[in-house]
Amino acid sequence: FICEKGIWLVPQAFGGNEWWKREPTAAEMRAATYMGLINGSTGFQYFIRHGQNGFPKSTTAWAEAGAMALEIAEMTPYILSGEDAPQAFTQDTLTEARAWARGKNLIIAAVNQENRPKDIVISLKDYGYTGVVSVPFEDREVRMVNGIIMDKMGGFDSKVYKITLDSTLI
Repeated sequence: FICEKGIWLVPQAFGGNEWWKREPTAAEMRAATYMGLINGSTGFQYFIRHGQNGFPKSTTAWAEAGAMALEIAEMTPYILSGEDAPQAFTQDTLTEARAWARGKNLIIAAVNQENRPKDIVISLKDYGYTGVVSVPFEDREVRMVNGIIMDKMGGFDSKVYKITLDSTLI
């Protein structure tokens, strides 16, 4: 789907005051961000109640927000390309995935919406590629067979996969 306007997601990044008993964990912030990305958000601004001396106090959560900003910046040429990409499917209803294309290259993002580890299967509709797929933010590779990736995810985890068929558009 292509949206003519940018959609900004403002994930909650505060807690521990008022009626919120705690801040979101780094994993919860990651899952919320990637759920938004997969469902069409193209901008993210974490919402806090107070400046740096207030909440969030979790340096881990802020570090995760920074890591995701770098990941999404690297994915931006694909996300904003407007090119048709194969539709991504998962076998688990609490796991989502989406693909974006840029020329012959493709990235796929997936998110586990549950706080439990699981095996995942991602399939791309009408995409018969078999070969190596990089997992760029983890510095590893997986294999895709006939458009299907099988992998493992941690609780509230996200994965990004990259298929590079045209090295001039990296």
